[in-house]
Amino acid sequence: MLAASPVSLSLIAFSLIALWRRSLWLPSVLCLTWAVWAVHILFDSFMNRALFTAQKIGCIGTTNTYLILASLLCFTILVMTLKQRRKALPQ
Repeated sequence: MLAASPVSLSLIAFSLIALWRRSLWLPSVLCLTWAVWAVHILFDSFMNRALFTAQKIGCIGTTNTYLILASLLCFTILVMTLKQRRKALPQ
């Protein structure tokens, strides 16, 4: 499974930190990093090297589910951060 790779585990850890800190720049940078990792996985899949990459990082699994879950995670982090910051603004 791709979620057990070191890059994915570190991104998940930073996602938890971003949710805890609720600053605006950290989730933005984090979503860009998730996007770069997802593009790497996607292009690897298009070039039929997905099996090689999966074996190299120690996992074999489908990339579609992983990419959808990573996108939903980024969207959720941004929405929660923006919602929290909107509540904190004085009206």
